[in-house]
Amino acid sequence: MANYWYSPFLIDTFSENKLKSFGFTKLDNFSEIDNKTIIIFKSPHEIISDLLIKNYTNDDLIKNLKNGLTTIFNLSKKNKLIYNYHIKFFSIETFRNFVNDNKIELDIKNVFPEINPIYSLLCQNIFKIERDILNLYLDIELIYFKFNNSNETYINKLKDSSLNNNLIEHLQKLHSTCSDLKLSEEKLTKTIESLEQKNQLSNVKVKQLLDENEELLKENGELLNKYSSLQRLLKYQKDLTIKGLSLIKKLFESNSNSFKNHPKLLDELKEMNIFKLDSFK
Repeated sequence: MANYWYSPFLIDTFSENKLKSFGFTKLDNFSEIDNKTIIIFKSPHEIISDLLIKNYTNDDLIKNLKNGLTTIFNLSKKNKLIYNYHIKFFSIETFRNFVNDNKIELDIKNVFPEINPIYSLLCQNIFKIERDILNLYLDIELIYFKFNNSNETYINKLKDSSLNNNLIEHLQKLHSTCSDLKLSEEKLTKTIESLEQKNQLSNVKVKQLLDENEELLKENGELLNKYSSLQRLLKYQKDLTIKGLSLIKKLFESNSNSFKNHPKLLDELKEMNIFKLDSFK
């Protein structure tokens, strides 16, 4: 029997491949979800990071984030949840035990990815706009972790991250990355322009070669016509020569005195061996 997993969010290739090695296949059709389908969820800051790549507007980003978490929360009432970041820590045995018993045997309940302070600030700002999003996620965490430590709430983790002294460093890295991307874009643009120029030159060269080939074909056709004409001329001359020699032969055969009157011509004809030609037999 096939096993499936579902998530309304972007799941990384590593996690997809590991789930596949556990015997679980991605399910794209929401209507095919049953109570045995594993539901994969992510933290809001991770989701925001994924959604920013798609260049959503602020309203669209908040809407997608809220809709996705609402879907996860509704499915959590009948389906098993698993936090995407935890997939890497499972073996096939511990994952099977988790699916069957819904118990996390590994000590990963407190394992949480480092939060980028920039995404932390974005997340907190969105929570101020849509408080329901934070509540939705906290409910999902409570269902999955089955405990709630007030000192380790998600909002506290976000605040700790945003107060991190490395915020400036992250901003510098982001600026450096943007600069590198700009340089890469400029380099790519120049490469494309260079390729377009080479392509234009290639097109010109191809046209020249096609024109030269057409000219050669034309000259070849003219040569073939001349060759055919020459062949016809040579055949015509050959035919005339044979006819002329046949007439000479008949003349000599009808008048034996002709041989005596033209001894030199007779010697030349004998030398040419025309009397042995098939045409004269």
